[in-house]
Amino acid sequence: MKPIPKQEGRIAAKRRIDKVRKSDATKLSLINLGLRVIPEEVFELYQLVELDLWQNNLTEVPYEIGRLTNLRKLSLSSNFLSNLPETLGDLRALEDLQLGRNELTELPERLGSLSALRVLSLGGNRLRTLPKTIGELLSLERLFLESNQLEELPDAFDKLLNLYELTVYSNRLHSLPESLSKAPRLSILDVSDNLLEGKPMWFDQKEWFRLHH
Repeated sequence: MKPIPKQEGRIAAKRRIDKVRKSDATKLSLINLGLRVIPEEVFELYQLVELDLWQNNLTEVPYEIGRLTNLRKLSLSSNFLSNLPETLGDLRALEDLQLGRNELTELPERLGSLSALRVLSLGGNRLRTLPKTIGELLSLERLFLESNQLEELPDAFDKLLNLYELTVYSNRLHSLPESLSKAPRLSILDVSDNLLEGKPMWFDQKEWFRLHH
């Protein structure tokens, strides 16, 4: 997709924001506009349920993102984000969070406050560890962590009672936490292309829909 020139991108974003404001629409798409910052006016659109900022040039997400408490889907994939504000945890209605293909090295501790989150996509970043609070995402069903630099996973997966898909291929894992064996719905697991030393005994004790190791 060919990027829009910087000035044209800002103009296009303003038009879309104005249209949403006047119509009281609940969805805003600012895809591939070459934006370096999220326009301040976005954080005044409190009615937003879906916000798509995929494939821009964003390097940060302002703390004001926490104002959009009605958001159910937020896409920030394919940007240049290296960190996220703790106010992300204020988005309690969020169900789908897309953060793939950025430059994230860590995640906010308050990520665990996203009690409605069902899908979390973090593939293609630079994560080395995950916060233990990821075990507090009790609604989480699908977790994508492929192509990071993870050396370990927190031993908190037994709390994720709804998790059925975990993708964590192309990392640096030497072992898997025992709590994974106690995630009752987990049936799709991809841990290929890691540094695993042997296969855990519980691999053969679970019924898998799809397993790659």
